[in-house]
Amino acid sequence: MADSTDGIEKENMLDDETYSKIGMIWYGSWGCHSSDKPSFIKRMSDAINEHKTVYKQWGSYKVLHVGDGFTVKELTILPGKSLSDQRHFKRDEHWLVVKGTLGLYFQHSAEGMPLERDQIDANDSTYIPKECWHRPYNEGTEPVVVVETWLGDSSEDDIERRNV
Repeated sequence: MADSTDGIEKENMLDDETYSKIGMIWYGSWGCHSSDKPSFIKRMSDAINEHKTVYKQWGSYKVLHVGDGFTVKELTILPGKSLSDQRHFKRDEHWLVVKGTLGLYFQHSAEGMPLERDQIDANDSTYIPKECWHRPYNEGTEPVVVVETWLGDSSEDDIERRNV
């Protein structure tokens, strides 16, 4: 049974303890040796988390694929919401809007550069280079859906935020 909050369908998801128990059952049924256990658990955890929806105050994101040097995510930004003003040092980003119109404030890395504003419609895309400050937002009445591709570091830790 799914419940709906702020326009997002929330799926019933298993907790970490349940995933761990399932992993141990799979691990044992596959006849893995104890030396394989850490790599097996990591592979299983990565597979489970790859498509797990993460809910935020602005909407949600789901990691669709993690490859060698790139990550693909789906972002859903709720009406009237925005992400933080942020930049990254180890990755570039490409965003393709697949539903709605995305508003974007951005400022290139040089201090003193003006804050710019852009609108990206469905079926359009934008490139955000390393160190470019950016803050996506949704001024519309429907959720905006974006496919975001990271090129470079695939860590959620590669982020600096600021208040503007």
